[in-house]
This record gives sequence, C-alpha cells and structure tokens, in this order.
Amino acid sequence: MNGSDSESHLDFVSFSKAVKSQFETCPFPFEDEKVLSDQSWKIVPPHWFNAVGRPGKPFYDRGRFLVAGCGTGNEAFNIARAFPNLEVVAFDASPRAIDIALRWQKASGINNVHFLQEDLLNPNLAQSLGHNFDWISCHEVLAYVYDPQAALAHLASCLSPEGCLYIGVKGTFHPTVRLAPAISLFSLSMDSPEQVKRTREVLCLCDNLMGIPIDKGIGAQPESYLKNHVFGVHHDPFPLHTWIEIIHNAGLQYINSLYTSMSFLQLQDNRFFDLLTELDLPTLHSLIDHCNPSFFHMIVASKPRMTPPFAPADKKEFLRWRPLVDLWDRTKIPAVQPPYNQVLDVTFDIPGLYRQLPLKLSSYLIEFLRRSDGSRSVSQLVAEIGVDIKVEELFTALARFYFTSLLNFLPPL
Repeated sequence: MNGSDSESHLDFVSFSKAVKSQFETCPFPFEDEKVLSDQSWKIVPPHWFNAVGRPGKPFYDRGRFLVAGCGTGNEAFNIARAFPNLEVVAFDASPRAIDIALRWQKASGINNVHFLQEDLLNPNLAQSLGHNFDWISCHEVLAYVYDPQAALAHLASCLSPEGCLYIGVKGTFHPTVRLAPAISLFSLSMDSPEQVKRTREVLCLCDNLMGIPIDKGIGAQPESYLKNHVFGVHHDPFPLHTWIEIIHNAGLQYINSLYTSMSFLQLQDNRFFDLLTELDLPTLHSLIDHCNPSFFHMIVASKPRMTPPFAPADKKEFLRWRPLVDLWDRTKIPAVQPPYNQVLDVTFDIPGLYRQLPLKLSSYLIEFLRRSDGSRSVSQLVAEIGVDIKVEELFTALARFYFTSLLNFLPPL
C-alpha cells in the first residue's frame, strides 16, 4: 500500500468512527416516544414520488419499501402506518438506533416493518436485504457516508427493475450551510446546558436574519438535530449537478428533483419555454439550481430506462409517446366543448404537490390533459380532439408540463 492509499484509508476510518460515535451518542431523530408519535416528518410527497418514479404503476398498494439509514425508525413507522399493505424494511449502521427502533416497535404493534443493522457501504447489501424493492428512501443519510457514489450503487442493486429511489440531501442554500460563519464567530458548541441555550439564541437570531420564523427555524429544532446536522460530522453540501453526476456514476438515472421542478413553475412568460426545451431535463434542472439554489434536494432516480424524447430530439418522435396524468386527478377537469380556440383560466388541485396551480391554458390543452390516461399516443389524442395544431407549439406546451411533473409519458406501445 502506498502513502496515498494509506492516507485515504485512514481518512475513511477516521470519518467512519466519528460518524458512528456521533449517532451512538445522540441517536436521530428521537429516542423517546416521539419516535412513534411524531408524524410531522414528511420525507417526500408520496404521490409525486410514485408518479415521477414509477409512471403508470400502482401506488403503494402492495410491494416492498426500503428505508436506508432509518435511524431510530420515525420515517419507517410513518410509512408503515400510512400504507399498511406495504412490506417495509429499514436498516441503519448504528446498533443503538436499531435497538431503540425495535423497542418502540414492540410497544407500537406495527408489524409491517422489519428493522436490521446494516451498512450502506457493504458491497453485499442486496444479498443481505434483497434486490426487489419497489421504493427506496435515503433521506439525510448520504452526508454521513464516506463514499456516496458507492452507497448509491449498492442501493441500485436493491431496486426492482421498475423501482425508484428517493434521495434527500441538503442543497447549497440550506440554512445550516448559511449558519456556518455564526458558529465560528460566536464559538458555539453543544457541550453544556448553558452553551446549548446560548447556541439556540444565536441560531434563532440567524433564523430571523434569514427570514425564517423563529419557531420553525434551526434554533427551534430538537437537540439531536442540532448535534447531528449543525455540529456533526458531514460533507459539504453539493449543488444538483454534482448529485446528478454521482447518480449517473453509480449506474442510476436522474429522473426529477422536487424543488427544482417547482421552481420551473415560476416562469410565466411563454417566450422562454422554447429556449428551455433545447436542454434535456437533467441539464435544465442543473441550470435552475445554479440560478436559484435549492435549500434541499428531493431527488428521484431509477435504473436506466427510456425517457420522453424532448430536448434535444426530433420533435415528431414524441408524438408516439403516451401522455399520462397520474400526479393529480385529471377526471376532475371539466370537459371543454369545441371549438377549442379559447384561452381559459384553470386551477389544478394537485395533492401530490400539496398545492393548487392556477394557469392560463388554451382550451385544447385542458381537454388534452383531461384525456391523458396513458392509453393513447400524443398523435392519437390530437386526432380525437380534432384540432389543427403545429407540432412545435404542442411540443413546447407538453414539455412545460413534463418538466414541472404535471404530465408524464409512457413509451410507445
């Protein structure tokens, strides 16, 4: 072993020991009864996760869900309770965290979750856990893993062919990142009750300066959050384009990022959509994150698969793909009567994104969305509706819906 290899090995050992000591000393997210009772931890909107990650596939009615880096079990319990037909497997590298999860599981009577002690960097992870998970969640974990790319490659081996993986990681604009100078300037620590009190006061001051309500800011978070996510061992947060590269190198395919996708909705001027359709979705999302940095990345990835041929593409190729609305209930859109030559105000209720979305749309597009059930191609729907429209105009409109998660596409039959 040469000197550089030895140094790298020691770095890995040192990092791993520090992380293990951190979570053994202060299990996350809770150690008391809040492991079971707290239901405020909404990891990822489940309908959005399923709609973009497994378009056209059943939503959480049956199947296997893996929680990677489950800590004391709060996320796993919430998923198992919300979706009792799921088989939930949850693992963590911390023996103490798993002991706490098992203790609270015994008290809860929740039987559709199975806890295991396991390490994300185990190259035989799929042999230990299985390789047929329909959904995998890895939330606020990869910052504490020495090699995130290897960890994602191991999780990829656990996915079923049509499964999807959620990755939750801090963005470069996360409040904890912006707090770093204050920690240094005020010499903050969590070593005693007096220091914890002073630390909270300074963090609340910074929350206020960042425009964050004090009762919802970093300073109001549980002590376990502060010790792990503010003062703990962690890597620097990455911009989205770095995570897209890591995902690709791990043998996975980037599918979407929630906050980046929602940022796209801010564009109201139709002149810009033609420009944006010159870029493929990963490149477009990287640009959006560069211009408007995310505080948190909620990313969905999958095994490599066909994606809708938007940019760059032959604009006629997408006519063969089958549009699908499954993030929200398209049947609630009132039918629009011909002739389809009006521009109408319409508000879509999108529970999959916990919001309502007001838009001005051509009436033929409203009818197009209402009929987009994944059974017919774009060209077939256009023929059904009976509109004479240029391919370029339709391409731009549907690309906008696709880039914002409002519409997905299934491959041609």
